[in-house]
Amino acid sequence: MKFVIEPSGPLKDEMAFYLDLWHGKCRDGYLLNEDKVVKPVFNLKAPYFNFVRVLKEELDPMQAMLTRKVSVKGSMAIMMRNVPTVLDFVRCCTEITDEFL
Repeated sequence: MKFVIEPSGPLKDEMAFYLDLWHGKCRDGYLLNEDKVVKPVFNLKAPYFNFVRVLKEELDPMQAMLTRKVSVKGSMAIMMRNVPTVLDFVRCCTEITDEFL
Protein backbone atom coordinates (compact mmCIF):
# COMPACT_ATOMS: atom_id res chain seq x y z
CA MET A 1 0.00 0.00 0.00
CA LYS A 2 1.17 3.46 -0.84
CA PHE A 3 -0.11 6.35 1.24
CA VAL A 4 0.10 9.89 -0.08
CA ILE A 5 -0.62 12.54 2.52
CA GLU A 6 -1.50 15.89 0.99
CA PRO A 7 -0.60 19.09 2.84
CA SER A 8 -3.26 20.54 5.13
CA GLY A 9 -3.21 22.08 8.58
CA PRO A 10 0.28 21.76 10.08
CA LEU A 11 1.62 19.57 7.24
CA LYS A 12 3.20 21.92 4.72
CA ASP A 13 4.66 19.45 2.21
CA GLU A 14 3.24 16.30 0.66
CA MET A 15 4.64 13.09 2.04
CA ALA A 16 4.31 9.50 0.91
CA PHE A 17 5.14 6.17 2.44
CA TYR A 18 4.92 2.55 1.44
CA LEU A 19 3.93 -0.51 3.47
CA ASP A 20 4.64 -4.00 2.15
CA LEU A 21 1.75 -5.92 3.69
CA TRP A 22 1.53 -9.65 3.05
CA HIS A 23 -0.78 -12.16 4.74
CA GLY A 24 -1.13 -10.23 7.99
CA LYS A 25 2.50 -9.20 8.24
CA CYS A 26 4.24 -5.94 7.43
CA ARG A 27 7.39 -7.04 5.63
CA ASP A 28 8.72 -3.52 5.06
CA GLY A 29 7.78 0.12 5.33
CA TYR A 30 9.51 3.37 4.43
CA LEU A 31 9.07 6.98 3.42
CA LEU A 32 9.15 7.53 -0.31
CA ASN A 33 11.11 10.13 -2.20
CA GLU A 34 11.23 10.97 -5.90
CA ASP A 35 13.98 8.38 -6.51
CA LYS A 36 12.05 5.42 -5.09
CA VAL A 37 9.64 3.69 -7.47
CA VAL A 38 7.08 1.25 -6.10
CA LYS A 39 4.18 -0.58 -7.73
CA PRO A 40 1.64 -0.98 -4.94
CA VAL A 41 -1.63 -2.87 -5.26
CA PHE A 42 -3.43 0.02 -3.53
CA ASN A 43 -2.77 3.76 -3.52
CA LEU A 44 -4.49 5.81 -0.81
CA LYS A 45 -4.41 9.58 -1.03
CA ALA A 46 -5.98 12.20 1.23
CA PRO A 47 -5.29 15.49 2.95
CA TYR A 48 -3.47 15.19 6.28
CA PHE A 49 -6.63 16.29 8.10
CA ASN A 50 -8.65 13.32 6.79
CA PHE A 51 -5.97 10.76 7.67
CA VAL A 52 -5.85 12.20 11.19
CA ARG A 53 -9.64 12.00 11.50
CA VAL A 54 -9.52 8.31 10.53
CA LEU A 55 -6.72 7.62 13.04
CA LYS A 56 -8.60 9.47 15.80
CA GLU A 57 -11.67 7.37 14.94
CA GLU A 58 -13.65 10.51 14.06
CA LEU A 59 -14.15 9.29 10.48
CA ASP A 60 -15.03 5.72 9.56
CA PRO A 61 -12.38 4.40 7.13
CA MET A 62 -14.86 2.67 4.82
CA GLN A 63 -17.10 5.74 4.73
CA ALA A 64 -14.03 7.89 4.02
CA MET A 65 -13.21 5.74 1.00
CA LEU A 66 -16.77 5.57 -0.29
CA THR A 67 -17.24 9.35 0.03
CA ARG A 68 -13.80 9.98 -1.53
CA LYS A 69 -12.42 11.75 1.53
CA VAL A 70 -9.69 9.16 1.11
CA SER A 71 -9.03 8.40 -2.55
CA VAL A 72 -8.33 4.75 -3.33
CA LYS A 73 -6.76 3.44 -6.51
CA GLY A 74 -6.79 -0.31 -6.81
CA SER A 75 -9.39 -3.02 -6.87
CA MET A 76 -12.37 -1.92 -4.78
CA ALA A 77 -13.72 -5.46 -5.22
CA ILE A 78 -10.70 -6.84 -3.36
CA MET A 79 -11.00 -4.09 -0.75
CA MET A 80 -14.71 -4.74 -0.20
CA ARG A 81 -14.18 -8.52 0.07
CA ASN A 82 -11.64 -7.85 2.81
CA VAL A 83 -13.44 -5.22 4.92
CA PRO A 84 -12.61 -6.97 8.25
CA THR A 85 -8.92 -6.94 7.31
CA VAL A 86 -9.06 -3.27 6.31
CA LEU A 87 -10.77 -2.35 9.58
CA ASP A 88 -8.29 -4.41 11.59
CA PHE A 89 -5.41 -2.63 9.87
CA VAL A 90 -6.92 0.77 10.75
CA ARG A 91 -7.52 -0.40 14.34
CA CYS A 92 -3.84 -1.37 14.64
CA CYS A 93 -2.82 2.04 13.28
CA THR A 94 -5.03 3.83 15.82
CA GLU A 95 -3.48 1.81 18.65
CA ILE A 96 0.11 2.72 17.77
CA THR A 97 -0.53 6.34 16.78
CA ASP A 98 -0.61 8.65 19.77
CA GLU A 99 0.83 11.86 18.39
CA PHE A 100 -0.05 14.17 15.48
CA LEU A 101 1.50 17.34 14.06
